[in-house]
Amino acid sequence: MDLGTWWSQGRYRALLDMIDRRPSASLLSEAIYTDPDNAAVLLAERQRLKNRHSRWTPRISEFDLHAELAAKLVNDVRTLLGNARTWELIPGPETAADVLERLQKERAALELIAIATPQYVDLARTGTRFT
Repeated sequence: MDLGTWWSQGRYRALLDMIDRRPSASLLSEAIYTDPDNAAVLLAERQRLKNRHSRWTPRISEFDLHAELAAKLVNDVRTLLGNARTWELIPGPETAADVLERLQKERAALELIAIATPQYVDLARTGTRFT
C-alpha cells in the first residue's frame, strides 16, 4: 500500500479511515501532540472536554485482553492498599448502554432537583455548576 498513490488517486476517504484506525500510541499522535502550532487548539479542546463532566474511558478497539488484565491488576492493588476511591480506578470502555444508563440517572437527578428545589431547575438543566 502506497499512501502517495492513494492521495494521487483521490482516495481521501480511505486515507482518513486509515488515520482514524491508527493506535493512540503512534508517531502521528506524537507529532500532533508535540507540535507547538497545535497547542492552542489542543488546549481549547481539553478545556471543552473538562466542562463536559465526563470521565475518560479507553477505546473499545484498544481494550484487549492485555489492557483489561493490566487495569484489573492496578485496580485490585489500589483497592487492597485501601487508598483508591471508586472514581480513581482505571475504567473499562464505555458502551452505548453505559451512556444511556448515565443519561437516565442524570435525568432522574434533575427530576429530583425539580421536586426538591424548583428555583434551581433552570440552572440544573443548563449544566451550570453550583459553587
